[in-house]
Amino acid sequence: PQIQNDLIKAIRSVLTDAIKKEVEQAHFVSILLDETSDISNISQLSSCFRYVDNNGNVQERFISFCDVSDDKSSDGLLRHVETLINEYGIEKKIVAQTYDGAPVMAGSVGGLQALVTQKYPQALFVHCYSHVLNLILQQSVSNIKECNIFFITLSGIGAFFSKSPKRMNAMKKMVEKLLPKLVPTRWNFSSRLTNTVKENRVPLIEFFENVTDNPEEWNSETVLQAGSSASFLKSFQCCFLLEVFSLVFSHTDVLYDVLQTKSMDIMYCCKRIEDVKAIIKELRVNGFNKIWSNVQEKTDEQPRKRRSEDPETTHRALFNEIMDNLYIQITERFRSHHKLSFMSLLDSSAFSQMREKFPEEAFATLLELYNNHFDTLRLRNELTVMYSTSDQEMHDKPVYLMVKYMNEKQLSLAMPEVYKLGLLILTIPATTATVERSFSTLKRIKTYTRSTQREDRLSGLALISIEKELLVKLKNDPKVKFVDAVIEKFCSQTRRIDFMFK
Repeated sequence: PQIQNDLIKAIRSVLTDAIKKEVEQAHFVSILLDETSDISNISQLSSCFRYVDNNGNVQERFISFCDVSDDKSSDGLLRHVETLINEYGIEKKIVAQTYDGAPVMAGSVGGLQALVTQKYPQALFVHCYSHVLNLILQQSVSNIKECNIFFITLSGIGAFFSKSPKRMNAMKKMVEKLLPKLVPTRWNFSSRLTNTVKENRVPLIEFFENVTDNPEEWNSETVLQAGSSASFLKSFQCCFLLEVFSLVFSHTDVLYDVLQTKSMDIMYCCKRIEDVKAIIKELRVNGFNKIWSNVQEKTDEQPRKRRSEDPETTHRALFNEIMDNLYIQITERFRSHHKLSFMSLLDSSAFSQMREKFPEEAFATLLELYNNHFDTLRLRNELTVMYSTSDQEMHDKPVYLMVKYMNEKQLSLAMPEVYKLGLLILTIPATTATVERSFSTLKRIKTYTRSTQREDRLSGLALISIEKELLVKLKNDPKVKFVDAVIEKFCSQTRRIDFMFK
Protein backbone atom coordinates (compact mmCIF):
# COMPACT_ATOMS: atom_id res chain seq x y z
CA PRO A 1 0.00 0.00 0.00
CA GLN A 2 2.80 2.43 0.81
CA ILE A 3 4.48 1.95 -2.57
CA GLN A 4 1.12 2.39 -4.29
CA ASN A 5 0.47 5.61 -2.36
CA ASP A 6 3.96 6.85 -3.19
CA LEU A 7 3.35 6.24 -6.90
CA ILE A 8 0.01 8.09 -6.74
CA LYS A 9 1.74 10.93 -4.91
CA ALA A 10 4.51 11.06 -7.52
CA ILE A 11 2.06 11.20 -10.46
CA ARG A 12 0.01 13.84 -8.65
CA SER A 13 3.16 15.89 -8.06
CA VAL A 14 4.05 15.82 -11.79
CA LEU A 15 0.50 16.84 -12.77
CA THR A 16 0.47 19.60 -10.15
CA ASP A 17 3.79 20.94 -11.46
CA ALA A 18 2.30 21.06 -14.98
CA ILE A 19 -0.75 22.94 -13.72
CA LYS A 20 1.47 25.34 -11.74
CA LYS A 21 3.45 26.02 -14.92
CA GLU A 22 0.23 26.82 -16.84
CA VAL A 23 -0.99 29.05 -14.00
CA GLU A 24 2.38 30.82 -13.89
CA GLN A 25 2.11 31.65 -17.60
CA ALA A 26 -1.54 32.76 -17.38
CA HIS A 27 -2.36 36.48 -17.08
CA PHE A 28 -5.42 35.99 -14.86
CA VAL A 29 -6.82 33.25 -12.61
CA SER A 30 -10.25 32.65 -11.06
CA ILE A 31 -11.01 30.32 -8.17
CA LEU A 32 -14.06 28.03 -8.01
CA LEU A 33 -15.15 26.21 -4.84
CA ASP A 34 -17.97 23.90 -3.80
CA GLU A 35 -18.55 21.43 -0.97
CA THR A 36 -20.17 18.01 -0.64
CA SER A 37 -20.24 15.07 1.79
CA ASP A 38 -18.60 11.78 0.83
CA ILE A 39 -19.61 8.22 1.79
CA SER A 40 -17.88 8.62 5.17
CA ASN A 41 -19.90 11.77 5.86
CA ILE A 42 -16.76 13.91 5.60
CA SER A 43 -17.21 17.41 4.15
CA GLN A 44 -15.01 17.60 1.07
CA LEU A 45 -14.24 21.03 -0.38
CA SER A 46 -13.41 20.80 -4.08
CA SER A 47 -11.15 23.51 -5.53
CA CYS A 48 -10.61 24.44 -9.18
CA PHE A 49 -8.78 27.20 -11.06
CA ARG A 50 -9.96 28.79 -14.30
CA TYR A 51 -7.53 30.52 -16.66
CA VAL A 52 -6.57 30.81 -20.33
CA ASP A 53 -3.49 28.93 -21.52
CA ASN A 54 -0.88 30.07 -24.06
CA ASN A 55 -2.96 28.71 -26.97
CA GLY A 56 -5.99 30.82 -26.05
CA ASN A 57 -7.94 27.83 -24.68
CA VAL A 58 -9.97 28.14 -21.49
CA GLN A 59 -8.83 25.66 -18.82
CA GLU A 60 -10.65 24.73 -15.62
CA ARG A 61 -8.25 22.57 -13.64
CA PHE A 62 -9.12 20.51 -10.59
CA ILE A 63 -6.68 21.20 -7.75
CA SER A 64 -7.64 19.09 -4.75
CA PHE A 65 -10.18 17.89 -2.22
CA CYS A 66 -9.85 19.21 1.29
CA ASP A 67 -11.52 17.92 4.48
CA VAL A 68 -13.33 20.90 6.05
CA SER A 69 -15.47 18.92 8.51
CA ASP A 70 -13.84 20.56 11.54
CA ASP A 71 -14.43 24.12 10.37
CA LYS A 72 -16.89 25.03 7.62
CA SER A 73 -17.09 28.67 8.71
CA SER A 74 -16.22 31.47 6.31
CA ASP A 75 -12.97 32.09 8.25
CA GLY A 76 -11.96 28.45 7.91
CA LEU A 77 -12.70 28.49 4.17
CA LEU A 78 -10.76 31.75 3.83
CA ARG A 79 -7.67 30.06 5.26
CA HIS A 80 -8.02 27.34 2.62
CA VAL A 81 -8.31 29.96 -0.16
CA GLU A 82 -5.25 31.82 1.15
CA THR A 83 -3.26 28.56 1.21
CA LEU A 84 -4.15 27.86 -2.44
CA ILE A 85 -3.37 31.42 -3.53
CA ASN A 86 0.01 31.42 -1.78
CA GLU A 87 0.94 27.92 -2.98
CA TYR A 88 0.28 28.82 -6.63
CA GLY A 89 1.52 32.41 -6.35
CA ILE A 90 -1.61 34.07 -7.82
CA GLU A 91 -2.01 36.96 -5.35
CA LYS A 92 -1.78 39.50 -8.19
CA LYS A 93 -3.57 37.35 -10.78
CA ILE A 94 -6.82 36.43 -9.04
CA VAL A 95 -9.66 38.34 -10.73
CA ALA A 96 -12.81 36.39 -9.81
CA GLN A 97 -14.31 33.92 -7.35
CA THR A 98 -17.36 31.75 -8.01
CA TYR A 99 -19.41 29.73 -5.51
CA ASP A 100 -22.99 28.62 -5.03
CA GLY A 101 -25.52 30.67 -3.07
CA ALA A 102 -24.94 29.19 0.41
CA PRO A 103 -24.77 32.01 3.02
CA VAL A 104 -21.35 30.89 4.29
CA MET A 105 -20.04 31.22 0.73
CA ALA A 106 -22.00 34.07 -0.83
CA GLY A 107 -22.94 36.17 2.21
CA SER A 108 -22.40 39.85 1.51
CA VAL A 109 -21.26 40.64 5.08
CA GLY A 110 -19.52 37.66 6.68
CA GLY A 111 -19.51 35.22 3.76
CA LEU A 112 -16.39 33.84 2.15
CA GLN A 113 -16.76 36.06 -0.92
CA ALA A 114 -16.84 39.20 1.28
CA LEU A 115 -13.72 38.12 3.20
CA VAL A 116 -11.84 37.24 0.00
CA THR A 117 -12.84 40.58 -1.56
CA GLN A 118 -11.50 42.45 1.49
CA LYS A 119 -8.11 40.80 1.09
CA TYR A 120 -8.06 40.65 -2.73
CA PRO A 121 -10.22 43.60 -3.93
CA GLN A 122 -10.03 42.57 -7.60
CA ALA A 123 -11.54 39.12 -6.95
CA LEU A 124 -14.99 39.84 -8.38
CA PHE A 125 -17.68 37.52 -6.95
CA VAL A 126 -19.93 35.73 -9.45
CA HIS A 127 -22.82 33.70 -8.07
CA CYS A 128 -22.85 30.45 -10.10
CA TYR A 129 -25.29 31.12 -12.96
CA SER A 130 -26.48 27.49 -13.05
CA HIS A 131 -27.54 27.75 -9.39
CA VAL A 132 -29.20 31.09 -10.10
CA LEU A 133 -31.17 29.60 -13.01
CA ASN A 134 -32.20 26.71 -10.79
CA LEU A 135 -33.45 29.16 -8.15
CA ILE A 136 -35.35 31.11 -10.79
CA LEU A 137 -37.25 28.05 -11.97
CA GLN A 138 -37.85 26.94 -8.40
CA GLN A 139 -39.11 30.29 -7.14
CA SER A 140 -41.23 30.94 -10.22
CA VAL A 141 -43.49 27.98 -9.41
CA SER A 142 -43.28 27.64 -5.63
CA ASN A 143 -45.74 30.50 -5.07
CA ILE A 144 -48.27 29.26 -7.63
CA LYS A 145 -50.53 26.61 -6.12
CA GLU A 146 -51.43 24.85 -9.39
CA CYS A 147 -47.77 24.55 -10.46
CA ASN A 148 -46.66 23.34 -7.04
CA ILE A 149 -49.26 20.56 -7.06
CA PHE A 150 -48.37 19.72 -10.67
CA PHE A 151 -44.67 19.08 -9.95
CA ILE A 152 -45.38 17.25 -6.67
CA THR A 153 -47.74 14.91 -8.54
CA LEU A 154 -45.21 14.39 -11.37
CA SER A 155 -42.61 13.50 -8.76
CA GLY A 156 -45.08 11.01 -7.27
CA ILE A 157 -45.54 9.32 -10.65
CA GLY A 158 -41.76 8.94 -11.01
CA ALA A 159 -41.51 7.50 -7.48
CA PHE A 160 -44.46 5.15 -8.19
CA PHE A 161 -42.32 3.16 -10.63
CA SER A 162 -38.92 3.46 -8.96
CA LYS A 163 -40.17 1.96 -5.68
CA SER A 164 -41.28 -1.36 -7.17
CA PRO A 165 -39.40 -3.68 -9.58
CA LYS A 166 -42.73 -5.23 -10.64
CA ARG A 167 -44.17 -1.83 -11.61
CA MET A 168 -40.93 -0.89 -13.37
CA ASN A 169 -40.91 -4.11 -15.39
CA ALA A 170 -44.57 -3.71 -16.35
CA MET A 171 -43.98 -0.10 -17.42
CA LYS A 172 -41.02 -1.12 -19.63
CA LYS A 173 -43.28 -3.53 -21.52
CA MET A 174 -46.09 -1.02 -22.07
CA VAL A 175 -44.42 2.41 -22.18
CA GLU A 176 -40.91 1.34 -23.32
CA LYS A 177 -39.31 4.33 -21.60
CA LEU A 178 -38.11 4.93 -18.04
CA LEU A 179 -39.23 8.01 -16.14
CA PRO A 180 -36.32 10.02 -14.72
CA LYS A 181 -36.44 10.79 -11.02
CA LEU A 182 -37.21 14.35 -9.95
CA VAL A 183 -34.21 16.02 -8.27
CA PRO A 184 -35.18 19.11 -6.20
CA THR A 185 -31.79 20.80 -6.68
CA ARG A 186 -31.59 20.24 -10.45
CA TRP A 187 -34.41 21.60 -12.58
CA ASN A 188 -33.01 20.09 -15.76
CA PHE A 189 -34.12 16.77 -14.23
CA SER A 190 -37.60 18.28 -13.85
CA SER A 191 -37.54 19.13 -17.53
CA ARG A 192 -36.62 15.55 -18.44
CA LEU A 193 -39.50 14.20 -16.38
CA THR A 194 -41.93 16.77 -17.81
CA ASN A 195 -40.92 16.05 -21.41
CA THR A 196 -40.99 12.27 -20.90
CA VAL A 197 -44.48 12.37 -19.37
CA LYS A 198 -45.69 14.67 -22.16
CA GLU A 199 -44.37 12.37 -24.89
CA ASN A 200 -45.73 9.22 -23.22
CA ARG A 201 -48.91 10.57 -21.63
CA VAL A 202 -51.28 8.25 -23.55
CA PRO A 203 -49.26 5.02 -22.94
CA LEU A 204 -48.96 5.98 -19.25
CA ILE A 205 -52.73 6.48 -19.00
CA GLU A 206 -53.28 3.10 -20.65
CA PHE A 207 -50.85 1.48 -18.18
CA PHE A 208 -52.57 3.01 -15.14
CA GLU A 209 -56.01 2.03 -16.46
CA ASN A 210 -54.74 -1.50 -17.04
CA VAL A 211 -53.69 -1.64 -13.38
CA THR A 212 -57.08 -0.43 -12.15
CA ASP A 213 -58.91 -2.87 -14.49
CA ASN A 214 -56.93 -5.82 -13.11
CA PRO A 215 -56.81 -5.19 -9.35
CA GLU A 216 -56.26 -8.86 -8.58
CA GLU A 217 -52.73 -8.63 -10.04
CA TRP A 218 -51.67 -5.70 -7.85
CA ASN A 219 -51.82 -4.70 -4.21
CA SER A 220 -54.32 -2.12 -3.00
CA GLU A 221 -51.76 0.69 -2.72
CA THR A 222 -50.70 0.26 -6.35
CA VAL A 223 -54.30 0.24 -7.59
CA LEU A 224 -55.14 3.37 -5.60
CA GLN A 225 -52.11 5.30 -6.85
CA ALA A 226 -52.67 4.14 -10.42
CA GLY A 227 -56.25 5.43 -10.37
CA SER A 228 -55.26 8.87 -9.07
CA SER A 229 -52.34 9.08 -11.55
CA ALA A 230 -54.61 8.23 -14.49
CA SER A 231 -57.10 10.92 -13.42
CA PHE A 232 -54.27 13.43 -13.10
CA LEU A 233 -52.82 12.70 -16.56
CA LYS A 234 -56.25 12.87 -18.21
CA SER A 235 -57.09 16.23 -16.65
CA PHE A 236 -57.12 19.31 -18.85
CA GLN A 237 -54.95 21.28 -16.43
CA CYS A 238 -52.23 18.61 -16.47
CA CYS A 239 -52.13 18.72 -20.28
CA PHE A 240 -52.05 22.50 -20.18
CA LEU A 241 -49.14 22.68 -17.70
CA LEU A 242 -47.24 19.97 -19.58
CA GLU A 243 -47.45 22.11 -22.71
CA VAL A 244 -46.45 25.30 -20.86
CA PHE A 245 -43.45 23.89 -19.01
CA SER A 246 -42.16 21.76 -21.89
CA LEU A 247 -42.09 24.99 -23.92
CA VAL A 248 -40.27 26.89 -21.14
CA PHE A 249 -37.83 24.04 -20.51
CA SER A 250 -36.97 23.79 -24.20
CA HIS A 251 -35.29 27.20 -23.81
CA THR A 252 -33.91 26.85 -20.27
CA ASP A 253 -32.33 23.46 -21.05
CA VAL A 254 -30.29 25.03 -23.84
CA LEU A 255 -29.30 27.80 -21.44
CA TYR A 256 -28.23 25.17 -18.88
CA ASP A 257 -25.97 23.56 -21.48
CA VAL A 258 -24.46 26.92 -22.43
CA LEU A 259 -23.81 27.86 -18.79
CA GLN A 260 -22.11 24.54 -18.06
CA THR A 261 -19.72 24.66 -21.03
CA LYS A 262 -16.36 25.87 -19.74
CA SER A 263 -15.23 27.33 -23.08
CA MET A 264 -18.11 29.84 -23.11
CA ASP A 265 -17.18 33.26 -21.79
CA ILE A 266 -19.43 34.96 -19.28
CA MET A 267 -20.40 37.71 -21.73
CA TYR A 268 -21.76 35.10 -24.13
CA CYS A 269 -23.69 33.53 -21.21
CA CYS A 270 -25.15 36.95 -20.31
CA LYS A 271 -26.35 37.39 -23.89
CA ARG A 272 -28.05 33.99 -23.84
CA ILE A 273 -29.76 34.94 -20.56
CA GLU A 274 -31.05 38.13 -22.16
CA ASP A 275 -32.27 36.06 -25.12
CA VAL A 276 -34.27 33.81 -22.78
CA LYS A 277 -35.73 36.90 -21.10
CA ALA A 278 -36.84 38.21 -24.49
CA ILE A 279 -38.35 34.82 -25.40
CA ILE A 280 -40.34 34.69 -22.15
CA LYS A 281 -41.55 38.24 -22.74
CA GLU A 282 -42.66 37.27 -26.25
CA LEU A 283 -44.41 34.12 -24.95
CA ARG A 284 -46.23 36.24 -22.38
CA VAL A 285 -47.75 38.26 -25.22
CA ASN A 286 -48.27 35.71 -27.99
CA GLY A 287 -47.76 32.18 -26.60
CA PHE A 288 -51.06 31.35 -24.93
CA ASN A 289 -53.31 30.90 -27.97
CA LYS A 290 -51.09 28.23 -29.56
CA ILE A 291 -50.77 26.31 -26.30
CA TRP A 292 -54.54 26.50 -25.72
CA SER A 293 -55.35 25.11 -29.15
CA ASN A 294 -52.72 22.32 -28.79
CA VAL A 295 -54.21 21.21 -25.46
CA GLN A 296 -57.75 21.17 -26.84
CA GLU A 297 -56.59 18.90 -29.67
CA LYS A 298 -54.75 16.46 -27.38
CA THR A 299 -57.35 15.86 -24.67
CA ASP A 300 -61.00 14.97 -24.57
CA GLU A 301 -61.34 16.32 -21.03
CA GLN A 302 -63.04 19.66 -20.63
CA PRO A 303 -61.42 22.34 -18.45
CA ARG A 304 -63.07 22.84 -15.10
CA LYS A 305 -64.97 26.02 -14.58
CA ARG A 306 -63.92 28.14 -11.64
CA ARG A 307 -66.89 30.05 -10.26
CA SER A 308 -68.42 32.06 -13.07
CA GLU A 309 -65.13 32.56 -14.96
CA ASP A 310 -64.61 31.29 -18.48
CA PRO A 311 -62.05 28.37 -18.48
CA GLU A 312 -59.97 30.04 -21.17
CA THR A 313 -59.77 33.23 -19.12
CA THR A 314 -58.76 31.23 -16.03
CA HIS A 315 -55.98 29.38 -17.82
CA ARG A 316 -54.79 32.55 -19.53
CA ALA A 317 -54.43 34.17 -16.11
CA LEU A 318 -52.44 31.14 -14.86
CA PHE A 319 -50.21 31.24 -17.96
CA ASN A 320 -49.58 34.97 -17.51
CA GLU A 321 -48.75 34.46 -13.83
CA ILE A 322 -46.16 31.78 -14.67
CA MET A 323 -44.52 33.94 -17.35
CA ASP A 324 -44.56 37.07 -15.17
CA ASN A 325 -42.92 35.17 -12.30
CA LEU A 326 -40.23 33.80 -14.59
CA TYR A 327 -39.49 37.20 -16.11
CA ILE A 328 -39.35 38.96 -12.72
CA GLN A 329 -37.11 36.26 -11.20
CA ILE A 330 -34.66 36.39 -14.12
CA THR A 331 -34.53 40.18 -13.96
CA GLU A 332 -34.02 40.28 -10.18
CA ARG A 333 -31.52 37.46 -9.81
CA PHE A 334 -29.31 38.54 -12.71
CA ARG A 335 -29.41 42.20 -11.71
CA SER A 336 -25.68 42.22 -10.80
CA HIS A 337 -24.79 42.32 -14.51
CA HIS A 338 -23.95 46.02 -14.15
CA LYS A 339 -20.63 44.99 -12.50
CA LEU A 340 -19.76 43.21 -15.73
CA SER A 341 -20.59 46.09 -18.04
CA PHE A 342 -16.89 46.39 -19.03
CA MET A 343 -17.36 43.16 -21.03
CA SER A 344 -19.35 45.10 -23.60
CA LEU A 345 -16.02 46.63 -24.72
CA LEU A 346 -15.48 43.44 -26.75
CA ASP A 347 -19.07 42.99 -27.87
CA SER A 348 -18.30 42.50 -31.56
CA SER A 349 -21.94 42.95 -32.60
CA ALA A 350 -21.78 46.58 -31.36
CA PHE A 351 -18.46 47.59 -32.93
CA SER A 352 -20.18 49.81 -35.51
CA GLN A 353 -21.98 51.80 -32.77
CA MET A 354 -18.84 52.05 -30.64
CA ARG A 355 -16.94 53.32 -33.67
CA GLU A 356 -19.22 56.36 -33.62
CA LYS A 357 -19.21 56.81 -29.86
CA PHE A 358 -16.55 55.28 -27.58
CA PRO A 359 -18.14 53.35 -24.61
CA GLU A 360 -16.80 55.59 -21.84
CA GLU A 361 -18.99 54.12 -19.07
CA ALA A 362 -17.93 50.52 -19.73
CA PHE A 363 -14.29 51.62 -19.99
CA ALA A 364 -14.55 53.41 -16.63
CA THR A 365 -16.00 50.26 -15.01
CA LEU A 366 -13.01 48.25 -16.25
CA LEU A 367 -10.54 50.77 -14.85
CA GLU A 368 -12.37 50.86 -11.53
CA LEU A 369 -11.97 47.10 -11.08
CA TYR A 370 -8.76 46.18 -12.92
CA ASN A 371 -6.85 49.41 -13.55
CA ASN A 372 -3.43 48.07 -12.50
CA HIS A 373 -3.57 45.24 -15.07
CA PHE A 374 -3.76 47.52 -18.12
CA ASP A 375 -1.92 50.34 -19.85
CA THR A 376 -4.97 52.63 -19.96
CA LEU A 377 -3.90 54.90 -22.81
CA ARG A 378 -2.73 52.06 -25.03
CA LEU A 379 -5.89 50.02 -24.36
CA ARG A 380 -8.10 52.94 -25.39
CA ASN A 381 -6.11 53.40 -28.62
CA GLU A 382 -6.21 49.68 -29.44
CA LEU A 383 -9.96 49.50 -28.83
CA THR A 384 -10.50 52.51 -31.09
CA VAL A 385 -8.50 50.80 -33.83
CA MET A 386 -10.40 47.55 -33.35
CA TYR A 387 -13.80 49.27 -33.62
CA SER A 388 -12.66 50.90 -36.86
CA THR A 389 -11.00 47.87 -38.43
CA SER A 390 -12.44 46.29 -41.56
CA ASP A 391 -11.31 42.79 -40.53
CA GLN A 392 -14.59 40.88 -40.66
CA GLU A 393 -13.06 37.96 -38.72
CA MET A 394 -13.17 40.17 -35.63
CA HIS A 395 -16.82 41.10 -36.05
CA ASP A 396 -19.89 39.20 -34.82
CA LYS A 397 -17.76 36.70 -32.91
CA PRO A 398 -17.99 35.73 -29.22
CA VAL A 399 -14.93 36.60 -27.15
CA TYR A 400 -13.55 33.06 -26.97
CA LEU A 401 -13.41 32.86 -30.79
CA MET A 402 -11.99 36.38 -30.99
CA VAL A 403 -9.16 35.45 -28.60
CA LYS A 404 -8.33 32.27 -30.55
CA TYR A 405 -8.27 34.27 -33.81
CA MET A 406 -5.96 36.89 -32.32
CA ASN A 407 -3.69 34.15 -30.99
CA GLU A 408 -3.53 32.31 -34.35
CA LYS A 409 -2.87 35.49 -36.37
CA GLN A 410 -0.40 36.83 -33.76
CA LEU A 411 -2.55 39.91 -33.26
CA SER A 412 -1.85 39.42 -29.55
CA LEU A 413 1.54 41.01 -30.26
CA ALA A 414 0.11 43.94 -32.22
CA MET A 415 -2.78 44.58 -29.79
CA PRO A 416 -1.57 43.18 -26.44
CA GLU A 417 -3.92 45.20 -24.23
CA VAL A 418 -7.05 44.17 -26.16
CA TYR A 419 -5.85 40.56 -26.11
CA LYS A 420 -5.34 40.85 -22.37
CA LEU A 421 -8.89 42.21 -21.99
CA GLY A 422 -10.16 39.18 -23.90
CA LEU A 423 -8.23 36.90 -21.53
CA LEU A 424 -9.77 38.68 -18.54
CA ILE A 425 -13.31 38.20 -19.85
CA LEU A 426 -12.65 34.52 -20.58
CA THR A 427 -11.16 33.95 -17.13
CA ILE A 428 -14.25 35.16 -15.24
CA PRO A 429 -16.40 32.01 -14.78
CA ALA A 430 -20.19 31.82 -15.09
CA THR A 431 -20.70 28.54 -13.26
CA THR A 432 -19.17 25.99 -10.86
CA ALA A 433 -20.14 23.08 -13.12
CA THR A 434 -16.55 21.82 -13.30
CA VAL A 435 -16.32 21.72 -9.50
CA GLU A 436 -19.56 19.78 -9.28
CA ARG A 437 -18.35 17.28 -11.88
CA SER A 438 -15.49 16.44 -9.50
CA PHE A 439 -18.14 15.14 -7.06
CA SER A 440 -18.94 12.33 -9.51
CA THR A 441 -15.28 11.29 -9.43
CA LEU A 442 -15.35 11.48 -5.62
CA LYS A 443 -18.27 9.01 -5.54
CA ARG A 444 -16.40 6.59 -7.83
CA ILE A 445 -13.17 6.72 -5.80
CA LYS A 446 -14.44 6.81 -2.25
CA THR A 447 -17.11 4.12 -1.97
CA TYR A 448 -18.52 2.07 0.90
CA THR A 449 -15.83 -0.58 0.38
CA ARG A 450 -13.03 2.00 -0.01
CA SER A 451 -13.91 4.56 2.65
CA THR A 452 -10.78 4.74 4.81
CA GLN A 453 -8.27 6.34 2.45
CA ARG A 454 -6.39 9.48 3.43
CA GLU A 455 -6.93 12.89 1.88
CA ASP A 456 -3.66 12.94 -0.07
CA ARG A 457 -4.47 9.60 -1.75
CA LEU A 458 -8.04 10.74 -2.47
CA SER A 459 -6.88 14.02 -4.04
CA GLY A 460 -4.17 12.20 -6.00
CA LEU A 461 -6.58 9.66 -7.49
CA ALA A 462 -9.13 12.41 -8.20
CA LEU A 463 -6.53 14.55 -9.99
CA ILE A 464 -5.37 11.57 -12.11
CA SER A 465 -9.00 10.79 -13.06
CA ILE A 466 -10.32 14.32 -13.61
CA GLU A 467 -7.24 15.63 -15.43
CA LYS A 468 -6.81 12.50 -17.55
CA GLU A 469 -6.54 14.62 -20.70
CA LEU A 470 -3.59 16.53 -19.24
CA LEU A 471 -2.03 13.24 -18.08
CA VAL A 472 -2.20 11.77 -21.60
CA LYS A 473 -0.84 15.00 -23.06
CA LEU A 474 2.18 14.90 -20.73
CA LYS A 475 2.80 11.21 -21.45
CA ASN A 476 2.84 11.88 -25.20
CA ASP A 477 5.03 14.98 -24.98
CA PRO A 478 8.68 14.00 -25.60
CA LYS A 479 9.90 17.22 -23.99
CA VAL A 480 8.31 16.36 -20.63
CA LYS A 481 9.65 12.78 -20.23
CA PHE A 482 6.69 11.99 -18.02
CA VAL A 483 7.80 8.52 -16.85
CA ASP A 484 11.26 9.79 -15.89
CA ALA A 485 9.68 12.69 -13.98
CA VAL A 486 7.40 10.30 -12.05
CA ILE A 487 10.33 7.98 -11.25
CA GLU A 488 12.37 10.94 -10.01
CA LYS A 489 9.50 12.13 -7.77
CA PHE A 490 8.99 8.56 -6.49
CA CYS A 491 12.67 8.05 -5.68
CA SER A 492 13.01 11.38 -3.91
CA GLN A 493 10.45 10.45 -1.24
CA THR A 494 11.71 9.48 2.22
CA ARG A 495 11.87 5.69 2.68
CA ARG A 496 14.05 2.96 4.18
CA ILE A 497 15.56 2.12 0.79
CA ASP A 498 17.62 4.88 -0.83
CA PHE A 499 16.93 4.87 -4.59
CA MET A 500 19.01 7.95 -5.35
CA PHE A 501 22.58 7.18 -6.33
CA LYS A 502 25.22 9.76 -7.10
